Amino acid sequence: MKLIVVHQILIASAIGLAVIFGIRSIVMFANSGASIDILLAAVSAVVAAALGVYLRKVRAKWLSQKRAASPS
Repeated sequence: MKLIVVHQILIASAIGLAVIFGIRSIVMFANSGASIDILLAAVSAVVAAALGVYLRKVRAKWLSQKRAASPS
């Protein structure tokens, strides 16, 4: 397995964890009403979105290199 594939798996895992943490923060906010929880949910949404953009760029670069390396 190439390193770029492992990198993509780790990025996707980080996105999943950010989403789960955001959902947890929303639930905690609903239960306690603490403003820090809604702030954490917002930050985790931004992190998940940024990682999603990064994953798309990494995947696009990897696919373009893969196409260039394959014989025609």
